[in-house]
Amino acid sequence: MPDSTEHLINRYLKHLDDALRDLPTARRKQILRDIAEHIQTARHNLPEENEAQIRQILEEVGDVEIIRQEAGLPPEKGAYWGDRWAPWLLLLGGFFFLIGWIFGLILLWQSRVWRLGDKILATFVWPGGLATVVVFGGMPVATSSTVSSVCTSNVNGSVHCLSPAGVSPHPSPVLLVILAVIAVSAPLFVTWRLFHVASRS
Repeated sequence: MPDSTEHLINRYLKHLDDALRDLPTARRKQILRDIAEHIQTARHNLPEENEAQIRQILEEVGDVEIIRQEAGLPPEKGAYWGDRWAPWLLLLGGFFFLIGWIFGLILLWQSRVWRLGDKILATFVWPGGLATVVVFGGMPVATSSTVSSVCTSNVNGSVHCLSPAGVSPHPSPVLLVILAVIAVSAPLFVTWRLFHVASRS
């Protein structure tokens, strides 16, 4: 286990060193030293060190590419074309037979800009993006005109009708509006969130 955790830390610092290679030597070494000290301090505070906790520490330190840009360096060429397209594909790619959404999902999980929580959020809210909302929104809703009632007559000639159990003949318009607002707002919020995180990086 110690060898595994040391490997994770050394690989992270090596990757960071490569990303900061365009900085003046003194400044690059200072950044590396500060981050290495931060990692060691966090390790000492662990009750019991394991690989998962070391990965968590490195994630909290920050993505290497983000640190590179915070140091004043431009993004590496071609590093973020997928990050620009991923939010749009997740929002609208579902209209292309879901292929666009799936491709956006691949770009999302390959990216180093968004953290695990953002990736999980974008994956499950809303699967298929706005396309899913449109598809389900276009499905017929059971109303008084579409629900068949069962009618019986008694010996007095009166007729009594019952709607099938479990189907409401009059769905609440307020409930439908609330559900529609949530369904549309959820993927829009996720898209805004992805762009917001990417813009900060």
